[in-house]
Amino acid sequence: MGTTLLQIPIDDSLSREAALVFENLGSDTPTAVRSFLQQAAAAKSASFTMTLPQDSNKTEQGRKALLAMNEVAEKNGLSDMTLAEINAEIAAARRARTSAAGDGK
Repeated sequence: MGTTLLQIPIDDSLSREAALVFENLGSDTPTAVRSFLQQAAAAKSASFTMTLPQDSNKTEQGRKALLAMNEVAEKNGLSDMTLAEINAEIAAARRARTSAAGDGK
């Protein structure tokens, strides 16, 4: 049996988003496209769906956000702050914001 190279022009962002979904499903884009075509041929229909659980996508977004925050903390020399130091920074920022809001009245 021969093979055919299938080339489809698609938007870059669509390609990246779909690739991430397939990766989270333990697959890749070529495998997902082949699976779709096999199902369509067998069912004589395009009624093939794959869905990620919503929590999985939120978990991935949270993981990426945490990694990004860690990078910023490293760059700014803040990655070794204790919880008490972090809470003190937050309290100081809140006091400054409240003070600035009171000065504007």
